[in-house]
Amino acid sequence: MGNDGNAELTVSGHGKRPSISSGNLTPSILLEFSQYCKSYFEVKEIPEDKQVARSVLYCFKDMRISTYISANQAVLRELPFDEFVRRIRDNFLPHDWDESIRTDILRSVQKKDQSWREYTSKVARDNAVLTLSNDGAIPEDRLMQHLTANMSDYLRAKIRPITIPKKIVISGKEVDIPLLQWTEFIARYDDDLRLELKRAREIADEVHRNAKRQNTGSSSSAPTRNGQRGESTKAGYLPALTDAEHKLLNDHQGCRKCRRFYAGHISKDCRNGFPKVPADGYKELTLQKALEEKKKSSGSSGSSSTVRTAAITTVDENSSPTITAAVINTVTPRKPKVHIPSRNAVLGKWEDNGASSDDVSGPLPVENLFWDTHVFGCDEFPTPVRTMLDNGAGLILIDDAWATKLGLRRFSLRNPPSIGAASDRWLQRADQ
Repeated sequence: MGNDGNAELTVSGHGKRPSISSGNLTPSILLEFSQYCKSYFEVKEIPEDKQVARSVLYCFKDMRISTYISANQAVLRELPFDEFVRRIRDNFLPHDWDESIRTDILRSVQKKDQSWREYTSKVARDNAVLTLSNDGAIPEDRLMQHLTANMSDYLRAKIRPITIPKKIVISGKEVDIPLLQWTEFIARYDDDLRLELKRAREIADEVHRNAKRQNTGSSSSAPTRNGQRGESTKAGYLPALTDAEHKLLNDHQGCRKCRRFYAGHISKDCRNGFPKVPADGYKELTLQKALEEKKKSSGSSGSSSTVRTAAITTVDENSSPTITAAVINTVTPRKPKVHIPSRNAVLGKWEDNGASSDDVSGPLPVENLFWDTHVFGCDEFPTPVRTMLDNGAGLILIDDAWATKLGLRRFSLRNPPSIGAASDRWLQRADQ
């Protein structure tokens, strides 16, 4: 018995009598049994009147069939083999088995992914089983019409310009093309069509794989281009800094060795060493971490990144107090602080007649006149800028574009000051 509860046919070898196991008898099994029995009769040269008596009465292992044969043995022995098969058919096959198979054939269509050979072979096998029925199999010409009407649209379009022969020569005689040759003629075009479709799918799959490979490659190579790190980082292993992490450390006074923001030192002076990687893996540096460290650094007393500005006052020109300019700590606390002396200490005290009472001191070094620092506007992030310190100016000037960039508001002064260039005689005096 098969897994589905149906009977199975067993043939031990060529010229051996077949047998049917216990289980539900099916039309296809009964047809195969009939064909193998006729082959066995021919090999053993068993006459027709002895075929049922000697050979087939005890070929059925199913209890129902064997009981039926035992009860009707006297009658069944005298029957021709074909009549014996019809008795078994009428008693042990469903009463509408032939109509069910015929309906399946006439409703069958070639499926999208089904080859022409597979489709026609299934129809031909089912039609062959109908030879056991009283009405017989569907005629071949009608079967050809059905197969033509139900072939796939792709195949129909493929063979539309092709003329299928209606006559062929077999053994020197011209006959109507049999179903087998007719289906094989169309199958050649179906093979070509399926090969074209297969190549088209392979090309589409290759394009898809290449696109996926490029996307995967972009993701894996992102650490060198867009700052993203792949998933292949080993646990406990400190990966190299990405471009994004480099930029974050540079923008937030970080150390590339200990990888801390607002560390107060650079990598060559770092005493903290490289960070230890936790068990759950390396945590990538993010802008959120940088902003958190910035708040901590800004909130701590004595922090070198705290912005300090002093009041700017106007003094009498004849007096010589030290003028305090606006002082902003640099982003690198290791740079030496700049001391700006008073104007009179640098250029000397000017008399009313335009003469200087003292010699002009030597010029300040250029690096002491320019200060690379950060300014804060409405945005939370510091903006790097190069400033020029001039303690001789009565105003602190800022470029209008920078004011716009920082989001600073404008206010009109009640008494706008008059600003002009230094007099030529001052410049001439300074050049002497």
